[in-house]
Amino acid sequence: MQINRYLLLVLAAAFFSLNFIIGKILAGIVPPIALNFMRWLVAFLVFFPLTWTEIRANLRFYLDKMHILLFLALTGYCINGVTAYLAVNYTTAINASFIQSFSPIVFTLSAFVLYREKLDKIQFVGIFVSLIGVLTIIFNGQLGRLFQMNVNPGDAIMLLSVFSWALYSLIYKKVAGVFNQWPLFTFLICGGLLLNLILVFFDGMISGLDWVTKLNPSHLFWILMLNIFPTLLSYVCWNAAVVKVKAGEAAAFLNLIPLFVTAISVLFLEEKLLLSSLIGGVFIIFGVLLVNKYNGSMD
Repeated sequence: MQINRYLLLVLAAAFFSLNFIIGKILAGIVPPIALNFMRWLVAFLVFFPLTWTEIRANLRFYLDKMHILLFLALTGYCINGVTAYLAVNYTTAINASFIQSFSPIVFTLSAFVLYREKLDKIQFVGIFVSLIGVLTIIFNGQLGRLFQMNVNPGDAIMLLSVFSWALYSLIYKKVAGVFNQWPLFTFLICGGLLLNLILVFFDGMISGLDWVTKLNPSHLFWILMLNIFPTLLSYVCWNAAVVKVKAGEAAAFLNLIPLFVTAISVLFLEEKLLLSSLIGGVFIIFGVLLVNKYNGSMD
């Protein structure tokens, strides 16, 4: 039975949202660097045997592009994840997910700055509206605090994650066409694991590895869930759906992520949805819709 493509997009958004939920559950238990490393282990074990033959046949080509691939691994599979997991140590999963939804705006603005991709007046309005939303969240609705720079560190760190992902997406868009998708995915996972392993080593030297002895079966269960749902199944559902729908349609479904995160966080993590977060989130999503609608992605 073929699963409806829109159901796949809903499932992808739901699975993506669990990244924030599980990250929050394991916050303060597993260091962000180690958690990001462990997140990709199962994906590596699944995809490496399936794609190794093709990677080996084109290994010289991959090695020639190593500088680009390592940069993609650093921004998309290392910095992005580490900063997201670090952020939820200091802010709510709700805030982190709303700020993450600002990513398309940063991507569009970066493309304008770096590649001079055209933006019309409506898109500039969308960018401004979304920016107001982000500022509303990180300053708890008190925009006068902007000049005092009194920012929740978790919200600021989450912005670093957003910028890292936007930079990754921008470069990926330019170079992905010369690679086969799944071997490239595997190669980037390998690069991300290597970079994270180096960081885990230095983090262990500085902070120690006492946290390993404190892990219990419940923690290991959530780490496994992190590997399965927001890592494996989310990508499988997303990739299966995006080839069947318009780009703008697919992007719109990503706006479901903060809604899923909010519902789960309120029900199970006992987080509170602040009015400032709700208003800021609405501004961000509305701005994203404006940018997407008028950039031709709905064609």
